Amino acid sequence: MKYYGTKNNKDYGFYEEQFENAIEITDKYWSDLLDAQCDGKIIIPYENSVIAVYENEYSFIDNKWVKLSEEEAQAKQLTLNLLSSSGKSV
Repeated sequence: MKYYGTKNNKDYGFYEEQFENAIEITDKYWSDLLDAQCDGKIIIPYENSVIAVYENEYSFIDNKWVKLSEEEAQAKQLTLNLLSSSGKSV
């Protein structure tokens, strides 16, 4: 088993040991998440689980991840593309 969470309320990551508010995941799911990250997705805590999503699909609003509507996702992707083409970081 692996655990996903934060020990300092800002840096999220995977851990071998359980701790308060950590989300338990199987070794197989951990491997799948890392594969998804290699394919360009980000790993986020969402509704008491851990998921891998494309950056334009979700936004961090009021201290939680929120799934965007299709229109919001398209607008965010346009912004990400503009920032990327201008050499600016997100």
